[in-house]
Amino acid sequence: MKFRSALIVLSIILGSSIADLQLARSESSKNLIEQGITKSEFGSDAEAIKLFDTALKQNPDSVIAYLKRGRSKRNLKQYQAALKDYDRAIALNPRAISAYTGRGNTYDLLKQNVLRDKDFDRALQLTPRDSKEYADLGWIYWHRQEYEKSIKYNTIAIELDPDNQYAYGCRAYAYGAIGKKELSVADFNSLLKLDLSSLLKSKSSISTKEHSYYLSRISSDYFNLDKYPEAIDSANQGIKLDRTNSLNFYWRGNSYQSLGKFNLAIADYKKYLELDPNDSYVFEQIAWSYFRLDKYQEAILNANKAIAIGIKLNYALSIRGRAFYSTENYSAALSDFNTIIKTDEKDANAHKWRGHSNLYINNYQQAILDYDRAIALNQKHDDIYLYRNRAFAKRQLNKKAESIADYQQALKIAEKERNVEKIKELKMSISDIQNEPQRLAIGTLLTLIITGASYCGLIKIDRRNESKYLAQFQD
Repeated sequence: MKFRSALIVLSIILGSSIADLQLARSESSKNLIEQGITKSEFGSDAEAIKLFDTALKQNPDSVIAYLKRGRSKRNLKQYQAALKDYDRAIALNPRAISAYTGRGNTYDLLKQNVLRDKDFDRALQLTPRDSKEYADLGWIYWHRQEYEKSIKYNTIAIELDPDNQYAYGCRAYAYGAIGKKELSVADFNSLLKLDLSSLLKSKSSISTKEHSYYLSRISSDYFNLDKYPEAIDSANQGIKLDRTNSLNFYWRGNSYQSLGKFNLAIADYKKYLELDPNDSYVFEQIAWSYFRLDKYQEAILNANKAIAIGIKLNYALSIRGRAFYSTENYSAALSDFNTIIKTDEKDANAHKWRGHSNLYINNYQQAILDYDRAIALNQKHDDIYLYRNRAFAKRQLNKKAESIADYQQALKIAEKERNVEKIKELKMSISDIQNEPQRLAIGTLLTLIITGASYCGLIKIDRRNESKYLAQFQD
């Protein structure tokens, strides 16, 4: 009896010890995950992975540890390893939205669009449970250009967690995409405050490398608020702390480009590429800076590099097309703009520049159709060149009334902008058309008297001046 009682007491003691040990391991695993999340937030993903590894040894069924480790591996471009972590998270919890969005984002980076869309579709079918999952759905809708839905889900995410930086950033971009500038600015301001607060709280406990990373985030916030000097200052501080952080060069380059300092922007983009040589977007930015410097061959070369990587084609094609146009290679320009329009029929700029290219090869009817489409897509109706160039094309087809109407619309825009030079030019064009029969008759008579030239001779003289006239139409 005493022996049995002793066994019972011992079993209770042992059971209690095992439960305590399991609880301790659980708490230790939770603490390690939180530390890993903080490390990842400050850009130290390699250190974060080690913490998640230890946490998973203590708790092999932690979905959150797999999710966060998968994200850190993705940040380090360890894509296959990241996919395995997301697969494991889904096996443990098939309703974990973040596992599908994380895996979908990884497939996106691997250009496996079918698998990406399948994961995104699955995520959208699930019911979100917390702020992070609502923000994940908000991001998917943003990625699919369903901006109103993105705003809706990110708003819920922010209501559940007012410190959800990810949701503020995504909603800010969504507001910007639908033209709600004030709301976008408000969200970027909120994001900036949160980032500054996080940095101040953690400044004494983070490494210089982590400090530099967070300064790059703050630089991006200032850039999105059009505060370019502040963005440059933050990036400068980050570069002083750690020159291996490519993001500070990236955001400083963007800010220089926005200020029209294209040579400085190119220098920063090239430093970025030394650290991350396969970023198509940065090649696009270099191409654009060279284009703005009228260095068209360099623009074409860098656009080609972006297209070869092939992640974001249309912007690179647009820059290259404009560069071809500017070097009078109109057939190559038309090819690039045709390619863009095939993939995105609503690209107003592609229609506009295809219209310019058609105008230069005297394909006036096609130019008019392109300008029609570009004007329909330009909801602000504030582009002088669209109306002025369409007016010129219509004039060549002898559609005088329609031509005058377009010139008058361009004139209204010029007067609103108080552009004295264009106002004068457009009034002269209108006057030329209105007085054309009288002037033409006098010109023909004088020519016949003085030179004996035919009427066709006058037209040829006018056509020789056409290219000089059209040269004014580049924006």
